[in-house]
Amino acid sequence: MVSDNLEFIFPCYKIVKYLRHLTSGSYEGKLIENCTYLNYRLYYEIEKIKKNVEVTSQVYNEVIKGFTEHFDSEINICKGSMKNIERNELEELKKLIELHEKFNNFLKNEYKAGDKNCIYGTECVNTYLTYIQDCYYDYDRSFCKSLEKFREEYNDEALHVSNCEKVSRNLPPIEKGSKATSIMVPIFFTTLTLFSVVFLLYKVK
Repeated sequence: MVSDNLEFIFPCYKIVKYLRHLTSGSYEGKLIENCTYLNYRLYYEIEKIKKNVEVTSQVYNEVIKGFTEHFDSEINICKGSMKNIERNELEELKKLIELHEKFNNFLKNEYKAGDKNCIYGTECVNTYLTYIQDCYYDYDRSFCKSLEKFREEYNDEALHVSNCEKVSRNLPPIEKGSKATSIMVPIFFTTLTLFSVVFLLYKVK
């Protein structure tokens, strides 16, 4: 399923390169958090190709088996963090990556003239405003806390964009409803903002 599919070559290459980056000891932050991010990124890359959660899970297991057979010394450093992901976790992961990609595109266009280059900023703001609506009664979710971290990052970085005056430079905080509940969700999303830049800025190619 994987070995005869050319679509997997580039994603697998990125994963191997990132694994070697980790094993070299030149990573930033905690190893467990980097490996957890790697696991979700691998799952995300597979899902983009297969478009089906159940099939993605099957392919994921096959990919991990392949890494173990051919890159055991590299994958061994992250074996404790490699696991299957639930559908809702994957959907929230995709939303966060989409938000960061739009923001990154907005920052990359900061020196270009013309309103057409500001659409990334407008899309980023609108996407954030849409996502935070789901957090009104459920703020304690890790997804919502990651959105709050993103808001802080955006408000700091967007100030340095020299054009696109119509794009807001100040994202509003998440409003908390009176019936907010606490739901236990894996720790990954609290670390996405810190480590997504590795792939979202395409440093691993």
